[in-house]
Amino acid sequence: MTGYISPIPTIVALDYTSRVAGRPQERRMHVFTGPDGREVRCNPAACRECHREATWTAGQNRGVSAALWVIRRHGAFFRPDAAGYTHHIAAAGFYTETEARKYLDAEGVSIRPLSHYRTEIDAALAGADRLRAALEGEAC
Repeated sequence: MTGYISPIPTIVALDYTSRVAGRPQERRMHVFTGPDGREVRCNPAACRECHREATWTAGQNRGVSAALWVIRRHGAFFRPDAAGYTHHIAAAGFYTETEARKYLDAEGVSIRPLSHYRTEIDAALAGADRLRAALEGEAC
């Protein structure tokens, strides 16, 4: 037991990105709400919550979010593992400062700590809450 249990809900599902002998593996995944309100399952290899659960040491009482950085190029965020771009911070990859600095030589690249985007993240969450309330009102 590492001492950290994520507050994000989890499911056990087939992970098609991690195959052994061509077959998807059953993995524990965190379930997030995407920008459009749909369920988004994490990629366990790139998920910050999976990483925290695996590496949190006993007695640790502070998170590692200050160490998370995002990379932008021409206004778009890098996805996890620098596999493409996205305009949604919820789909952005998180990197250590050392990893992020490796990309600074490319044209149009900037790096910032994830905490720099707190206002944007809070606004997106408030917007999602407003949409959820509107949908629940429609269902009545």
